[in-house]
Amino acid sequence: MTGFGEGCGESDAAIQVTFHHAADIRRSHNRLNNPFITAKERAIAARIAAAAGGAPRDGLDIGCGEGSNLSYLREAMPGTRWAGIDFSSAKVGFAREIHGDGFALACANALALPFADCSFDLVVCRDLLHHVNWNRAGVLAEAARVTRPGGTVVVIESHGRRLLGRLFQWLVPAERGGRDSVPEALLRLAAEVGVGRLEWLEASFLTRALAFFIGWPRRSWARTAATLLYRAAEVWERAVARLRRQDGWTYMMVVVQPDRAASASGGTGGEHVAGDGQGHLRLA
Repeated sequence: MTGFGEGCGESDAAIQVTFHHAADIRRSHNRLNNPFITAKERAIAARIAAAAGGAPRDGLDIGCGEGSNLSYLREAMPGTRWAGIDFSSAKVGFAREIHGDGFALACANALALPFADCSFDLVVCRDLLHHVNWNRAGVLAEAARVTRPGGTVVVIESHGRRLLGRLFQWLVPAERGGRDSVPEALLRLAAEVGVGRLEWLEASFLTRALAFFIGWPRRSWARTAATLLYRAAEVWERAVARLRRQDGWTYMMVVVQPDRAASASGGTGGEHVAGDGQGHLRLA
């Protein structure tokens, strides 16, 4: 894929390419097998489905990575045909191996999507914008361009000013764009392409932070020890959810209803989406 880093400092794109180039097998295993994470993923997929109004015909996951998010979206919306793109050919290849031909997957640029205008009813940008911090508006404009009239764009980001968010930005250079992921900035961005509303998903990131560091062990004795830690994190998160106002929560979703006039002028266009006769999408 070309053009990923256009319009940014060379080091910004280089950091992202280096960090995300390879398939993260450990992360994929954790997100698909860790029961403490799968419960969260199913809850988020259900919220996305509700935001989309139930059962969209065609959906797109921009920055699909190893495909775990797509698997939960398909579970929540089984009648939807799903496509996913990622700039990493290694991640796309791994997703094809793990998930078979259930999704139409392509190595592509989020700033120049290979789809025609009005191709999808639902477009998801999850944990993506802070990795393309030099042109968030361009990513969202492309997402809006390929969304059909009446369709929905969902943007999910963690609050960049929370303590754990700042810790991750300090530890992981590829996460430093998260400092700009705050509700006001995301809503301003949404206003450039349509009408957006803010929803809160999770009060605390402690369980997810724990999963980042210890994952979900394959050995039974290690899983037993990990389970104790995860259960303690769950207790903490439930307490935070009860005691903290939602505007102090960590994980947020902006639901955008694109304005066709605003989004029609922003995209480059590309290949059309078509069915393959078996309920799947393909790039045609």
